[in-house]
Amino acid sequence: MMSLFLSMLDNETDRINFERIYKKYSDGIFRRVLSMTRNVQDAEDIVQECWIKAAKNMALFRGRDESMIRSYIMRIAYHETVSFARTKKREAALVTELEDAEPLADDGELFTVCEREGVETIRACIRELGDVYSETLIYHYLYHYTPKEIATMLDMKEITVRKRISRGRERLVKLLERRGIHD
Repeated sequence: MMSLFLSMLDNETDRINFERIYKKYSDGIFRRVLSMTRNVQDAEDIVQECWIKAAKNMALFRGRDESMIRSYIMRIAYHETVSFARTKKREAALVTELEDAEPLADDGELFTVCEREGVETIRACIRELGDVYSETLIYHYLYHYTPKEIATMLDMKEITVRKRISRGRERLVKLLERRGIHD
């Protein structure tokens, strides 16, 4: 790993200083990050990012005393840990949101109606629902794409696509019932 950090530095003086700083503070930084994350793999990843940032900003260390260098590196470690925790929290919230998402129930019945009535009739009904729902419903019911595939195609979050399909399905069922198409 040291070779990666050293390859980021432009001159030999910076390489020598970085290696000295790394040897002096690497264990302390790892212990601090580990105490905050309580996870060895996460701590290793965060510490690696910390040292990459330190290497990129090695010019800031020139002419500084040891206490400032130590303080700067510890601040990098702290901010990297907080940033990592925020990202992890957002990812966990998204997973929970996807797990709690409304299941796409009753789709079999609507798929049957789509096949029986013909593409143009169903497409016309879906278009009446407006742009917010029409695109996702057409991809889902007429072309049989999964919410994940639709999310990728439309550059949306999967949870957004699932909600649009669910809400659009409810509106589509009401519209089809008014027209006497849906049994």
